[in-house]
Amino acid sequence: MKNEIKLTFVGDIMCQSEQNAAVWARHNAYIYDEVFTAVAGLFKESDYVIGNLETPIAGSSLGYTSEAAQFNTPETFLDALKIAGIDFLSTANNHCLDRGVDGIQRTLENLQARGFDHTGTYASRELSEQIFIKEISGIKIALLSFTYGTNSEYYGEPLVDTETWRVDLLKKQSRRTIENQRKRSLRTRLASALPGRVSLALAALLGRTNQKISDFVPDNVSSGEIESPEHQHFLKRAREKIERARSLADFVILLPHVGGQYNPAPGEYHKWTMQWMSQTGADVIVANHAHTPLRCERLNNGCIGAYALGNFCFTPYMGWFIPNALSEYGIVLNIFISISEKKITKITYSVVKTVLELDGVASVRSVVDLIAKEKNAVSRERLIIENEAVVNRFGGMSKTIDPQDHYIYKL
Repeated sequence: MKNEIKLTFVGDIMCQSEQNAAVWARHNAYIYDEVFTAVAGLFKESDYVIGNLETPIAGSSLGYTSEAAQFNTPETFLDALKIAGIDFLSTANNHCLDRGVDGIQRTLENLQARGFDHTGTYASRELSEQIFIKEISGIKIALLSFTYGTNSEYYGEPLVDTETWRVDLLKKQSRRTIENQRKRSLRTRLASALPGRVSLALAALLGRTNQKISDFVPDNVSSGEIESPEHQHFLKRAREKIERARSLADFVILLPHVGGQYNPAPGEYHKWTMQWMSQTGADVIVANHAHTPLRCERLNNGCIGAYALGNFCFTPYMGWFIPNALSEYGIVLNIFISISEKKITKITYSVVKTVLELDGVASVRSVVDLIAKEKNAVSRERLIIENEAVVNRFGGMSKTIDPQDHYIYKL
């Protein structure tokens, strides 16, 4: 009889237009299974695998992804995640409204149809008040997902005030400015109305270029704004949900989408959010949005806080990408909980990397496997050095690291 359960967490799950085009070219269909084949073994002994779905799955009628940072991915992407072993998908993040309220609704329907557990966005006010609880071997685990925003200032109007319950928000949504409204080009308007393959071809025909950025994107939240009155409604609602979860479950796990993108360390708002959440009675906080692995540490009341697991899957060198920011890397985090004592007994983690195949398909690989198979000495050394950087950053260390299948996080 088993004496512990194993929870596994992965980072941002993304699927860009380049990935869609590449898998179609390979299969003449949107088949993504091979993206995750090499890392499916990391989940075989897990009781529950949790990830952040950073894209709507809203159907072709709403237009598949045709921009660098406004997503909608074919439903078959979920099939690949299910085959790989993912059980739960967090849906509260800055891309959840990329296809509007209809996109939220259709995404939830597709998740339900394929048997995924989920939380963070909702089809009804009643459902938004419920706490998702998963019972495993008699241990009740509550999972809650929150986001700093919804990209509303770029791609659409924010949710109206009477419907903010549709997304678990931590702060008031930003408003779209006239300047941002004008940035929606002819290409964007046309592509959003066309089927996936047609919109991708149109984007290429009209000369869409990769939107590389030269530096990290900071939190963009001033110290005065963090606790401003206009955000208190959302913080109060979040606290109430967390407190109800605490009363119903043995473990409370929070999945905030927060922080600056590509930051080598957490920014002010990121740190404030993690500390604030740790004071609500959470046992584990696993944040994402930085698109690069960040540190894990003990927070208030012994809460385990991982600031970012990095990208679990995405397309390197495309879209909003910064070279040498370790964004190709991700952490697969394992938390072991004693069934009898109902407490965390061990934490381990592995390092994965998204690599481009020769035909442009991006697939997720274990870094240890990549190192073992790399024949070029320079490339192999680079993998070892970058793996060391990821492990040191996540573990808060500064030492020589030998490549391993799993690393132990010291409690």
